[in-house]
Amino acid sequence: MDGAQRLIGGPVDEDGEVRWAAGPSRRYGALRVAGAVACAVAAAGALSGRSADLPMAVKSLLYGRTHDVERLVSVYKRTYFSTDPFHDGEFLQNILGMNVITSQLVSRPAVNGSSGDGTSTCAKREVLTTLDNFQLHFFHSFMYPGHESSNRWVQAWSEEHENLSKERWDVFSAPSLTLYSPWLTPFIRRVEREGISHLRYYQEHETGSTLYSLLINIPYSGLTIEVVSDEDLVTSKTVDHNTFEAMIERMCPYSLMVHQDPRTLRKVHEKLGGLSANSHGLPDLLMVSMAFPTTVPARFAHFFESVLGTLGIFPVGEQFESATCKTWEVELASTMKLNGSLVVNPVYMKAVANLGARPGPGNYTLTNLEHEVNGTHHKYMDSPNSGWDSWIDMHPGLHVNTLLDGAPEAMRKNGFQYTMHPSCVGCNAGSMWSSGITPWSMEIQGAFSKDDEIRKQSLIDYCSPTSNGDTRININEIRDGLVG
Repeated sequence: MDGAQRLIGGPVDEDGEVRWAAGPSRRYGALRVAGAVACAVAAAGALSGRSADLPMAVKSLLYGRTHDVERLVSVYKRTYFSTDPFHDGEFLQNILGMNVITSQLVSRPAVNGSSGDGTSTCAKREVLTTLDNFQLHFFHSFMYPGHESSNRWVQAWSEEHENLSKERWDVFSAPSLTLYSPWLTPFIRRVEREGISHLRYYQEHETGSTLYSLLINIPYSGLTIEVVSDEDLVTSKTVDHNTFEAMIERMCPYSLMVHQDPRTLRKVHEKLGGLSANSHGLPDLLMVSMAFPTTVPARFAHFFESVLGTLGIFPVGEQFESATCKTWEVELASTMKLNGSLVVNPVYMKAVANLGARPGPGNYTLTNLEHEVNGTHHKYMDSPNSGWDSWIDMHPGLHVNTLLDGAPEAMRKNGFQYTMHPSCVGCNAGSMWSSGITPWSMEIQGAFSKDDEIRKQSLIDYCSPTSNGDTRININEIRDGLVG
């Protein structure tokens, strides 16, 4: 993996080279696609105020897939609000064998000879990475508004997910990340040895393979993470395949389906040098998908249409519906260059409205979360670049390989709150953090050509309640307290 870097590429063939087909067909029983499309059209139209218009994501379903989407956008991270980022990082390193690449403690410098060590902690940040350089960011700010409320929600999720089961499946049980490994046995042994609560289930892939899943809770973030594998457990002498149960309707089975061909995932894993036992004694992991609970999946379609569509990016978006669950999903990719070859790993973002699941623990329901998040955004981010709140720290990150000109206007036009920060002082490149996919947020990263708005913003300041700092200096240097 030495010298590997993330790039934006094109489709790949079954070996992971740049020839990826448009995507697998969907044949997962009793899915009323036509009705789901109608629902997506109606919901997105209501959101955008143009009920007669089709979202571009739905147009791509009706009129054929968009080719080479991976050349324009790739998913490179997911950020979690965590009450203890360092312990979440330690947990995932120990239980899933991920690599910690950043442990950051950000503190306010001493002022006027103050007593003690002269610092106070502003934020903690932990970054881990998978085989294809996909990153997991765990973050906690003691300065950003709303962090006390976020703490309570995470605690409620964690308590609810302490004893995962099919019968207790709630709307927040959908795996925030699904990761692939050719071998599942080492992970089963590890969770058993460490006494980690987990859930085992399986799915029959359309290729005929049986895929086995291990679901665990991230303890200080409260959301779940899944490892899926096509390892042959029927002949295993270590793990009894009968301990894996069939999914039930309450789990929204379609939302858990792996669309990639397992043979392709296995070949990409091998091409990237994936190990069966890394330095943590566990197999390396490859990104597959992310799931986001929501009451209105079409909000995701609307964001992709109204913001990325403005930039000329039209990823393949589809919505499916069962009796109790709606899933909207979009095919993206994580992309790397390794030893001169471009390797593309298709990944999926899934918005899941699961009416059959438990609504959440007590008053911590999905509907209440959406209400609280919206209110917090409107209170602290009422105008562009004016502020921040802790809920913004719950987002996926997309890298856009085309100019972001027009994105700020599109966000303002559609009522999305946003803040942007450059990647260096005075740069025309950086990130925009948006409220676009309620209750979750979105980060899009890229460059502008002629828009001076981002150049006028400071680097992100973890010690500022608004995230805005002094535009004259690099206020996001890793100062006292860098760990590792």
